[in-house]
Amino acid sequence: MDTFINKAWIIKNWDKCSNVVLTSKDSISLLDCDHAFDKIITRQWVAKDAKGNSNKCTQTIYITRKKLSDVLFPPHFDDKEAPAFNCGDDFPMMANGNPSVDTTGFPFVGQCTNLEYNFTDTRFPMCGNGYKVVRNWFVIEWCTAESVNRNQIIEVRDKKAPLFDCPPSVTVSSDAYSCGIQNYLVKFDQTVSDCSTYSILIGLAEGTNSSDFSLVNKNGQYFLNSTKTGSVVVKYSLTDACQNVASCEPTIDIIDDVAPYMVCDEHTKVALDDQGRGRLFASSLDDGTSDNCGILNFSARKMLGTCGQTTEFAPYIDFCCEDISLMDLMVELKAIDIHGNENTCMVNVTVEDKIAPKITCPPNVTIDCDAYIDSTALMSLGNVMISIADIKNITINNSFHHGVVGQDGLASDNCSVKVSAQIIQNIHCFEGVIEKIFTATDASYLKNSCTQKIYVVNAHPFTESDITWPLNFEGEGCKDGDISEDITGKPTFKNTSCSTVTATYTDEAFDIADGACQ
Repeated sequence: MDTFINKAWIIKNWDKCSNVVLTSKDSISLLDCDHAFDKIITRQWVAKDAKGNSNKCTQTIYITRKKLSDVLFPPHFDDKEAPAFNCGDDFPMMANGNPSVDTTGFPFVGQCTNLEYNFTDTRFPMCGNGYKVVRNWFVIEWCTAESVNRNQIIEVRDKKAPLFDCPPSVTVSSDAYSCGIQNYLVKFDQTVSDCSTYSILIGLAEGTNSSDFSLVNKNGQYFLNSTKTGSVVVKYSLTDACQNVASCEPTIDIIDDVAPYMVCDEHTKVALDDQGRGRLFASSLDDGTSDNCGILNFSARKMLGTCGQTTEFAPYIDFCCEDISLMDLMVELKAIDIHGNENTCMVNVTVEDKIAPKITCPPNVTIDCDAYIDSTALMSLGNVMISIADIKNITINNSFHHGVVGQDGLASDNCSVKVSAQIIQNIHCFEGVIEKIFTATDASYLKNSCTQKIYVVNAHPFTESDITWPLNFEGEGCKDGDISEDITGKPTFKNTSCSTVTATYTDEAFDIADGACQ
């Protein structure tokens, strides 16, 4: 294979011994107009092998003179014969700012010296910064003095839409007091590349619900308004002076990340029922909580896990007697809005027991006046218990009762209760009434009382039949004044256990006169 290196041909397989280096040198003779040819080229060839052996030959080349009709003119750059230029592209230009002939071409006349050309440019404006160039080529044939003019149309158009980076999709928080946004400025501060002037139009994408979203133009600034949260597509349209349009449609996501505005009771009270229970619904702790989009639900929790409850949030809280002693019990109220935002506030809860204890007394009873009465004996006649299991029958066998007369009383409360007893005795001459006042007191110091009356009665009143009178006494001798009952005798009594019997006497003396009995 032959190779061309450093203006010389390396010829292989031509010489039997080595490669041959083939070089040439041209001599050009320009001819005048009287000749049929434009020029003659005399080319001297030299062939040399590796040993320095060489040989020469001469080649003569005749260049035919071209005619004006042979000239090839460059095409129009008008998007018909060749693509028009875009005014924003980077292409070679001449000093006058028009596209360079190195790009747009020039008349092809070959190496003929009889033909020469020149041109003039005339510019006409197009839309935007585009323009047309009428490049008038003038070609002259010096041998005949003939010439020809040909116009080349070169258009530099604004064919491309404005180039810009689309504004990014954004997430916008709703307003504090409405479930949407008002007067949110939709900006366009992107860098725009275009060879012409352009205008910007901002609008909402086709199909947007106008009752939910609106875009208002105020002195060239666009403000987005919405009545709800959600996504809205904004359309940016850039139109240049040649009606080339570029657009993009980013999304604005309007979200509700505003937590509810909490307003709750600072203090509240819960009264337990007769079962010692109280239920407080979370919504009852609200004192005007609001949210820009709407409250979904309320829940609450105790800060202490009393009454078998956890400290987890729930729609309501249960209270019991255990909570009474805690005084101000801290409760946390939580509100969750329709989009899951939440907020809390604290409430002091006082748990109260407004229900007084219930109490029933043992029945009233009657005892003999000679019965032994002390505190233990009195309690055996009836007591008040705080458990049904502890209630016993009251059994009395005396002059008035014969067997079971009733049962102990019962004190009960929705929480807890204690029972105390007060004994008031009103006994005169072994008879009267003993009152046992039982008082039930709960943990909130609420009280209730009842009274059992024990009647002390003398079943066998003292009568004259219970007296044994002394016998008549006769003595000898004389005695002045009273004679002791120890000598004369005194009355004795029976059935005196419930009576205080005393005996007094008066003496009536009868004097016997002398001789009265003779």
